[in-house]
Amino acid sequence: MGIVASDSSRVYREMRAALLFAVQAVAVRFKSGAEAVLTDAEAGYCVVPAESGKTPVEEVVRRVAQFASRELELTVASRLVSGGEVVPHDGSLFSFLWYGKFPAVPEEFKFARRQRPRTLRDLWRSVASSLLEARRRALLLFVAKTIRRNYYVEKLVPRELAPTSALNDLVLLELLRRRGSLPREPHFIEPLYIEKPSDLPRPLKSLDPEDMEYVKPLLPITVTYVVFSRDAPPTS
Repeated sequence: MGIVASDSSRVYREMRAALLFAVQAVAVRFKSGAEAVLTDAEAGYCVVPAESGKTPVEEVVRRVAQFASRELELTVASRLVSGGEVVPHDGSLFSFLWYGKFPAVPEEFKFARRQRPRTLRDLWRSVASSLLEARRRALLLFVAKTIRRNYYVEKLVPRELAPTSALNDLVLLELLRRRGSLPREPHFIEPLYIEKPSDLPRPLKSLDPEDMEYVKPLLPITVTYVVFSRDAPPTS
């Protein structure tokens, strides 16, 4: 079994008349006798409106670049997959499917290599479609160092007993460790299996029905946390 890993980086340049960004993604295949490296890149810019405050240019450019970055990570890795490889990604699956608001992309926005999307939803659906294609060809593994999710909170803590908005998995697991319910030595937390949309963490479970159709084929998903050294915080 081989491994195909990918990651990306983004840079921005703010100018008086425009904001520019560039994204580069690199994928590496580790397989006996078949090692390979593949890179890809994208760039774009958005002209700053003459009327101050007319468009939240900085936020739109950063979100467009984030979606483009995720899509490049998935596509360069997919191009190196021959079938059955493990493909780890930096960040949680939630970060790849981050929803939020979908404002229109300003007409002043231009990509270097592709047509301008009408909305950020168009880019989100492109990322989701790339995830579906990748899942059909390989075993996807998402590794997140920062924990802001409530997978275990929603499963283990009754809603009426705890304000889940103020309690995330990291806090809950630390409380269980202090009570002695979890060891302090390196270990895996017992996995959770997300098998239907209602099991997804907020706000994914409240996606628009049309967008949920992009997420359903990704299920089931296994979620777990790993403690790598004594008293260290978990990594998902």
